[in-house]
Amino acid sequence: MTRSAHAASVLAAALLLAGCASLPAQPPLEASPRPAAAATVIGGELTYRQRIALPPDSIAVVELRDEAGNGPVLAEWRRTLGGQQVPIRFEMRIEPNQLKPGQRYALRGAIFAGGRPAWVSEAQPVTVGTGELQAGTLLLAPYQPLAFATVLQCGNRVASFGIGKRDGRDVPQLAVGDRRYDLREVTAASGARYEAIDDPRTTAWNKGDRFTLVVGGEAWPECQAQRAGGAPADLLVGGEWVVEDITGGMIDRSRATLAFGADGRLGGRASCNTFTTTYRLGGEGLAIGKTAATMMACAPGLMQQEARFLEILQQSTRFEISDSGALLLIAADGRRITARRPK
Repeated sequence: MTRSAHAASVLAAALLLAGCASLPAQPPLEASPRPAAAATVIGGELTYRQRIALPPDSIAVVELRDEAGNGPVLAEWRRTLGGQQVPIRFEMRIEPNQLKPGQRYALRGAIFAGGRPAWVSEAQPVTVGTGELQAGTLLLAPYQPLAFATVLQCGNRVASFGIGKRDGRDVPQLAVGDRRYDLREVTAASGARYEAIDDPRTTAWNKGDRFTLVVGGEAWPECQAQRAGGAPADLLVGGEWVVEDITGGMIDRSRATLAFGADGRLGGRASCNTFTTTYRLGGEGLAIGKTAATMMACAPGLMQQEARFLEILQQSTRFEISDSGALLLIAADGRRITARRPK
């Protein structure tokens, strides 16, 4: 290569490098944001055929659970009716993170009067997607408590076994939460064995004061029949309950507790202060006496939570034990305290 050609090539390389250095930096590629999943809205109405007026304190509730109808409540719609009569329109909004892909669900409605169930519907299967779903009419029927019911304590789960009505005749029934299973007796080598008429995956096998339950194909821990006359209190006493939710929300890492005594005393921590009161169980349900509490001052938010806790507690008229073993104290207006025994 001649000296002039070599110089030209060096100059060209220098110009090329200079040109590259002057090029503007390219921004990194970013993925386009995915659109947020739309919420689901289920609409419909609650009604019944009987010409019976609802009292002013009535509360309408619609719940969405898994297809078996005995799992946890995934979404709930609730309204104090204040004299409104059927038909009652409902519209339940469900966020995408509350649903499981490919899961079928059960929708059920009820009306409470005086803090007790008065009207209930059968579970209606629904397939939930996105957008709006019209569930139509949930037909309510008068709520019928089980006669001669035996409360079954199955590990940390609770069920009831007794006599109910089917087509105007008495049949054995198993109650799990708010789900009823009509039973028929089937052949067994020992004891009395029953199978759900509409769901053969659900069975109850009674041997003396012990029951073996299979609910929707799931075997429960062995059940112990509670003592006659003392069963409701037996479900409450025997250890501390730790509050995990209060209607209106609960401050993170705050602590409230309940301890029911066999002597009718109730005490615990109300969020900031300790409290003591009395309770009574009977044919009228649950009655909580006037509370007495210590006078320590805490942060304003915690004091507000404590006042709400004590208000709901004193207005509680009944209690339930959920399928998962949680204690629900329920006020006449539908507000509730949820507690669980520590593991």
